Amino acid sequence: MKEWIKEVITKRYEALSEEAESKGELMTLREQANTYENLLIRALSDETREVLNKWMEIHDQMVSFQKQWLYIKGVQDGSQLVITLERDS
Repeated sequence: MKEWIKEVITKRYEALSEEAESKGELMTLREQANTYENLLIRALSDETREVLNKWMEIHDQMVSFQKQWLYIKGVQDGSQLVITLERDS
C-alpha cells in the first residue's frame, strides 16, 4: 500500500477513534474501568504497581495496533469489493 494512502487511512482512523471516545456507552464503561483500576492500583505495592503500569502500557499498544490493523483490513476489503462489483457490471 502506498505511503500516502496509509497516512490518509491513519488520519481517518484517529478521527473515528476520537469520535468513539465521546460516545456515551464507552464513556460509562471507561468510568467504570477507571474506578476499578484505581481500586486495584491503591491495593498494590509500589513494585507491583510498576509492573502493572508497564503491562497496561503494552496492552494498550497491542489493542491500538489490533484496531488499526482491523480498520485497514476493512478499508482494503471494501475497496476490493467495489473493484469487483465495478468489474462485474
